[in-house]
Amino acid sequence: TAVAVALKTPFEFVHFMTMLTSTLLWFEDLGQDTSVYKTALARICAGVKNNISPLKMSSLLGNGIKAQEAVPMAIYCYVTHPLSSERAVESALFLGGDTDTIASMTGAISGAALGESQIPDRWVKRSTESEWTPQKIRQLAARLYEHGLTLKFRLKR
Repeated sequence: TAVAVALKTPFEFVHFMTMLTSTLLWFEDLGQDTSVYKTALARICAGVKNNISPLKMSSLLGNGIKAQEAVPMAIYCYVTHPLSSERAVESALFLGGDTDTIASMTGAISGAALGESQIPDRWVKRSTESEWTPQKIRQLAARLYEHGLTLKFRLKR
């Protein structure tokens, strides 16, 4: 959901958080317990309001492999650096814990919001994958971004 919201609208913190909170209501209607995520979203709001670094927030949100920790932490890394994929992902990488998962999710949210042009060239050039060359990575990122822009994201309630 965070990726879909990031893709569809220019970043504005209150709107972004409102959309995520609305999504929780939809899951509640399906009988899901969303209390862990509601608490995490409240902590994210307080952290942003108080200008708390992602590293310090990881002690409140967690930085483990559980979705209840990794997802809110990825969201926090993005919302604290909404104009720079590089800074958002780097903030996730230096948290400790399950950094690859959190950084991947942070990059997905940030990439959806900012597009493939925000992938630093030096990151792409370091790819040693024979099939996924830097050119293919950029092409895929651009296609996913463009495809996402054509989709209609509506929250059913």
